[in-house]
Amino acid sequence: MAGKYFREIERVNMKKRVNMKKNMKKILIFIDFDGTLVNSIKAHIKSFNVAFVKNNLPPVPDQRIEKLFGLTSEKIIKKLFKGLSKRKVEKIARDKKNFFLKNYYGLVTTFPNVNETLKKLKAKAFLVLETNASLAEIKKIAKAYKIDLKNFDLILSKEKVEKEKPSAFLIKKAEKILKKKKKITFEKYVVGDSYLDILLARNGKAKSILFINQSNQKNISELIKYEPDFIIFDIKDILKIIKS
Repeated sequence: MAGKYFREIERVNMKKRVNMKKNMKKILIFIDFDGTLVNSIKAHIKSFNVAFVKNNLPPVPDQRIEKLFGLTSEKIIKKLFKGLSKRKVEKIARDKKNFFLKNYYGLVTTFPNVNETLKKLKAKAFLVLETNASLAEIKKIAKAYKIDLKNFDLILSKEKVEKEKPSAFLIKKAEKILKKKKKITFEKYVVGDSYLDILLARNGKAKSILFINQSNQKNISELIKYEPDFIIFDIKDILKIIKS
C-alpha cells in the first residue's frame, strides 16, 4: 500500500517537473544598445565634448568619458563637472543628445552577425533591450543600420528605466512585464559588456554573458575577475549557450 502511495507521489512530481520545463522559457536581456549590438562610443564621446564646449566647458579626454559609460548622460556630466545646477546639467544632456542624433550617429558601427542572430534567438527566447539611450537614439541607429527592433519582445529605454545598473530592478521589471502576457517561469540571461552587467545579472539571479569586443577587450583581464558565467567574442555565440 505504501509503495503504491509513494509511486503516485513520484508520478505527480514527475508531471510537475515536465510541466515546469514545458512552461520555462529563456529571457535574454541585452543591457545597453551600445556595446552589445552596436559600437557607438566614438559618436557619444564626440557628442559629449561638442556639447561641453557649446556650454562653455572644456572638452574631456575620451578615456575619462568612456570609463563612465553605463551611467545616464546626466550622471556622466555631474561626475565630470562638479557643482553644475540641475538645469545646466539637463541642458548639456539635451545638447549632447541633439548633436548625437543630428551630427554624429554616422560614427556608429554595428557588430557582426547582429540581425541574423537576433532573428534566430527570437525563436528560442524572449528578447529584451534595456538601455540608458533614449528611444529616439535607438530608433535612429536601428533605422540607419537596419537593425530590426521587432525582434525584441520588450524595449526599456532611458525614459522607462527608473534605476541604474547593477540594480536587480532592471531584471525584475522586464520579468514582471513579460509575465503579465503569460504565466511562465524564466531562465534569465543578461548580455552585456561591462562589470556592472555581470553584477546586475548576479543581483537579479540571472546568468551573465560577457561580450568581449574591440571596445572592452583591453580590459578583459579586469572583467574576468568579476566571474561572468559565459564569455563570448561574437554575438552569434549566444546561440550555443541557449542551445546548451
